[in-house]
Amino acid sequence: MANWLVLQGKRAYTAKVDLRYKDSLPTGTPVRLEGHCLKARGRLFMMRGLMIRIDNEQTVAECDASFMLSV
Repeated sequence: MANWLVLQGKRAYTAKVDLRYKDSLPTGTPVRLEGHCLKARGRLFMMRGLMIRIDNEQTVAECDASFMLSV
């Protein structure tokens, strides 16, 4: 999620994180990481992140976070 902000040319700090593990992940299993911006209001960005197994498309972990842009 933070990388999404960096790619947009923004510097931000993590304000809040809510991480949920949904399943186990065997060592060495390839995953895809996704970061999405849900909402931006002023200096606050609401983001969502997913960790998805490549072999079966199962979501292993999901995260909701708030980021505050630095001034």
